Amino acid sequence: QHGNNNAYAQDNELAWVHWDLGERDRELLEFTRRVARLRRDHPTFRRSKFFRGREIRGSEVRDVMWLSPDGTEMADAEWHSGYVRCFGMVLGGEAMEEWDERGEQITDQNFLLLFNGDGGDIEFTLPDFGDSRGWCVMLDTARPEVREKSVCYPDGATFNLAGRAMVVLIEDEAREGE
Repeated sequence: QHGNNNAYAQDNELAWVHWDLGERDRELLEFTRRVARLRRDHPTFRRSKFFRGREIRGSEVRDVMWLSPDGTEMADAEWHSGYVRCFGMVLGGEAMEEWDERGEQITDQNFLLLFNGDGGDIEFTLPDFGDSRGWCVMLDTARPEVREKSVCYPDGATFNLAGRAMVVLIEDEAREGE
C-alpha cells in the first residue's frame, strides 16, 4: 500500500475490481438480477405489515399458509417432528392490507415458495384452491436456466422438487407440462 493504511482509498491495481466474468459468474449475476426484479415487481415480497395467517375475504387462501409435500396445510404436530425437511409457503397477494399513495388497495398474485432441505428429490403436490389458475415457475435454484412462466402446472399437479433447492411459483393461467 506504499504507506497508505486506507486500502479503500487506493486508486491503483490494488483496489481495482476485475470485471471480466466467467460463464458461471455471468449465470449467477443473471439469476441474482432475476431475484431482485421479482422482489421489485411484486409487492407480495415487500410487505410493510407482518403476516397474520388469516383468510382473504371470500377465499380459502390466507395471507400466509404453510403446506406439507402432499399439498395440504401443515398441522402443529408436523412442525414439531424431526423429519420435516420439505415444506411450502403460500403468500396471498390478494390479502395485503396496504394502500398506495392514492388510497387504492395494493394487491398482487399469490405465490408458492417450495423448500427442500433434504438431499434427495421430493414429489410436492401443488395446492388446488378451486380457481383452476395453476402455478408457473418463476425461479428454481436447482434449474436457474428456467425462465419466468416458461414451465407451468395445473392445480393439484405433482412437482419434482430437487434436493437442497428452493422454487418460487406464481399463481397464473397454467399451461400444461414441462
